[in-house]
Amino acid sequence: MDWHWRYIPDPNKAHHREFYIHNYAEDSKKNGIYLETGIKRFEEKERPTGSKASVVDVYTDAAYPIPVTGHAQAIREILDYYRPMELYGVGRWGQHEYQNADVSMHEAIKFVDSLP
Repeated sequence: MDWHWRYIPDPNKAHHREFYIHNYAEDSKKNGIYLETGIKRFEEKERPTGSKASVVDVYTDAAYPIPVTGHAQAIREILDYYRPMELYGVGRWGQHEYQNADVSMHEAIKFVDSLP
């Protein structure tokens, strides 16, 4: 796979997302994959014989950043500051906001269309 990650909607699988580490971490094993799942989904499914899959519990107060009052204005000021230098923030990380893949693609298209 040439992808960074892939969503697995199949409820018969113990995991719901596959990350293809070898595509973005040069020192990882060839075909290295990280599987992500919710603990309930993982525990309910049988894993293949010989599977080395394990679960590491990680608890956080919040899974995604929670913007605080003034966040949008601060990001706008940062993006406006760098625009004259032809440095642009686009998409989930560039605009510092949660976006689904389709929203990120839409933002990228809008950005390209706005270029002179």
